[in-house]
Amino acid sequence: MVGGAPISRRTAIRRDVVLGEEHTLFDLRSPGAILSAMDRRGRAIAEDSAAPMPRGAHLIGSVPMASADAVFRTMAGSLGDRLRRIPDGETGERALFAGWQVKTFAQHPDFEPVPGRRLMEVVKPRRLRAGVDPTSVHFPQLGFAEAARESYEVFKRLRSDGIIRPGVRFQVSLPTPVNCLAMVVDKRDIPAVEGHYEAAMLSEVDAIADHVPPTDLALQWDCPWEVRVWDGNLPAFLVQPWFGDARAGLLDRLLRLGARVPEGAELGYHLCHGDYEHTGNLILGIGASAMSRVLRSTAARLLREFSIRVAGPPRDARSVTELANALVERTSRPINFIQLPAPRAARSEYFAPLSGLRLQPDVELYIGLVHFTDGLKGTRRRIESAQKVVREFGVSTECGWGRRDPQTIPGLIDLHRQVSLPIGDDR
Repeated sequence: MVGGAPISRRTAIRRDVVLGEEHTLFDLRSPGAILSAMDRRGRAIAEDSAAPMPRGAHLIGSVPMASADAVFRTMAGSLGDRLRRIPDGETGERALFAGWQVKTFAQHPDFEPVPGRRLMEVVKPRRLRAGVDPTSVHFPQLGFAEAARESYEVFKRLRSDGIIRPGVRFQVSLPTPVNCLAMVVDKRDIPAVEGHYEAAMLSEVDAIADHVPPTDLALQWDCPWEVRVWDGNLPAFLVQPWFGDARAGLLDRLLRLGARVPEGAELGYHLCHGDYEHTGNLILGIGASAMSRVLRSTAARLLREFSIRVAGPPRDARSVTELANALVERTSRPINFIQLPAPRAARSEYFAPLSGLRLQPDVELYIGLVHFTDGLKGTRRRIESAQKVVREFGVSTECGWGRRDPQTIPGLIDLHRQVSLPIGDDR
């Protein structure tokens, strides 16, 4: 009750998301009724379409909630029958994707801030201090393994309580080292630092694998910088490749990272164009700004339009198709899933290159064509366009949810259910 008036289920759902309360998003009086209504709408869509609905959904990683417990409960309770793996939401400081690694460099005695004021004040680049021998730089811990260990304990508890269904894996989504370095290190120092930082990241993977059994683990590498470079679509104001043959260098790095994932664990790649549509939230702060909601929203829209113009997505899926094929052809260990992006404006011309996708039959494909902004109609249009060239795939958003307005999350979850079928027991 609010002021004596009953709260609708929709309102209650939104309050759970915004406040990040520690219970399932749909854990209300009749959760089955809500989910059944979503599934009825989804079945109606399938009956109207000549092609079957996509099966399954995939979460990229970040979710704007208060804790891993809230994320696990919400996603297991609302999308559990669509998911093979669940991330912890990359809550708190990790919502800034690779940018949260500025903390690692800020606390490192060999680095100092790069002078000057920048628009993205939350991400302050660092450089090597004068006189530091680059060969002596060492990174003891990066924080990814520590976060994974804490979240996995929550995951296990909720699975034991029956909230997370058996067989669902604990997903750890990691930015590749080059994404972290390109965002937080002075470009002149990256060549000297990269080897040390990559070694530290691989040690984080080892530490995660030491704590999480391989049969419970799914590790995803997030690759927006690599996709931009591969496509030749990296804006000039971002750090450019510091190695000779850009494509060969990127592929070698991605394969090294994949090879470190232990046998028995799942390996996936999130081939991303970057979160260009939610730049405004990143610059203005994640839900903690003192600005009014209207002003924050207006500024975010302006910044988003600017971002799309200077760093928008490629015109088609040619580059991500080529990169996915190269990874599958050269990998030294099985790749279990690949997620590809689809911008909101994507139509048949964008998806056409996917006809050349050469994934093995056991590699799950997820296409990031779910967009909250144009809802069910736009998402159905993209699905129908994609199905002209790819018949079997699951759905996802283009990028993570962490920089999204928390109040959009219930509708986004609803949209995933409307456009996908449960995965069933076809493992």
